[in-house]
Amino acid sequence: MTSTEKNLPSVSDLSYEDALAELQTILSALEEETVDVDLLASQVARADELIHHCRDRIDVARIQVERVVESFEQE
Repeated sequence: MTSTEKNLPSVSDLSYEDALAELQTILSALEEETVDVDLLASQVARADELIHHCRDRIDVARIQVERVVESFEQE
C-alpha cells in the first residue's frame, strides 16, 4: 500500500458525490494513461469499490423513494 492509498478515506465513509468525483478522477487518469503501472491494479480495485458504493447508494435512495411513493398511494 502506498502512502497515497493510506491517506484515502474508506469508501463506505464517502458521500455519493465524493465517491463519484474520485471515480471520475481515476477514470480520467486511466484514459490519459497517466497512472503509474505500479499503482494501476490498486487504482482499478479502488474504482471497483467506488462503483459498488455508488450503486449501493443509488439502490438505497431508490428504495426510500419507493417507500414514500407507496405511503402516498395508501392515503
